[in-house]
Amino acid sequence: MEQLVINARERLLEATADENFTGSETETVQISGQDEQADMGSMHGVDARTEETQKRTHMFYFVKHHQYELNPKMVYEIEQAQLEIRKKKEIKEEIENLKDTLRQMKEKRCSILCDLKYWKYIVKDDYRNSEYVEHMQEILNKESINNGTSAHPSKEDELFDLIKEKQIIRKDSLKSGEEKRIIYLNHHIRNQRLTSKEETTLLKLIKELETTRDKAIDAAAEASLKAKNCREYEIRRAISWRRQRRESIEEYVQKAGYHQNCELLEYADALAEQNDLSALADLSNNEEHMRKPADPEEELQWMSQEVRGYVEAVLNSLAANVPKAVVLCQVEKAKEDMLNQLYTSIRIEELIQEDQNVKE
Repeated sequence: MEQLVINARERLLEATADENFTGSETETVQISGQDEQADMGSMHGVDARTEETQKRTHMFYFVKHHQYELNPKMVYEIEQAQLEIRKKKEIKEEIENLKDTLRQMKEKRCSILCDLKYWKYIVKDDYRNSEYVEHMQEILNKESINNGTSAHPSKEDELFDLIKEKQIIRKDSLKSGEEKRIIYLNHHIRNQRLTSKEETTLLKLIKELETTRDKAIDAAAEASLKAKNCREYEIRRAISWRRQRRESIEEYVQKAGYHQNCELLEYADALAEQNDLSALADLSNNEEHMRKPADPEEELQWMSQEVRGYVEAVLNSLAANVPKAVVLCQVEKAKEDMLNQLYTSIRIEELIQEDQNVKE
């Protein structure tokens, strides 16, 4: 198909080249004739030129493109080729699938061969051990017949041990290849049936295990020491932080009364400068919101001490500005209010009504 299209293109190019060549010849002939007429017209005048220009002819070129239709034979061949390509692709996919299955079969075959090698060793050992057991049974039977007693217990124990070993090996036959190899070597070591190669390999493995064991022990010891040191450091740090916190709290508790009294004195001084007696009375009334003990007797002692200190501070601050009688009256009123609230909270109002000297 492609060759047909190429041939058609070449033919079209050849046809267009021939037409262009013939057109160029006609143009040269016409141009030469026009030049001659122009020369004649130049002799006859300008009118001749204008007539020639009006009568001048133009040439147009038309290109024909032939459409080549495909033969039915070619169409049939193309369809057949496409079908063959599809079939080959399907065959290729089947071949790849077969390759994958072959790989899987090879892997299974390798695993089966490994198992067969292991079972060969086991069968040989079983055969040898069976012969050994039969021989031992014969010996035991002879001894029991000669002595008229049961068989020797040590021999029976050996037989039972061999049977147990075989059972364990058969149970562990489904394990991995390395585990099977280890079991096989242990079995050979017990029966003293090692070759020189196996002895050398075992010695190498033992040396490697010893070196790795020492390294592992050292690494574990270092890790444990590091962890222990880190824990001790963290514990010491936490203890020091708690001690500092406790000391700061104790200092704050010890100095709380001092700071509170200082604040009260500063506030009382400011009120004294302003001559605000009502604020001083409120301050004395609000003194009950301060720290109070739990027992009523301790509370009475505390209130008396606080009120006395407060009265002395106010008197010292207002020595020159306000008369002492005014301050004492305000303090007595505040004291009475505080005591009334205290006694009402303690529920001894009856005592207050009976004996007024209790307040004093």
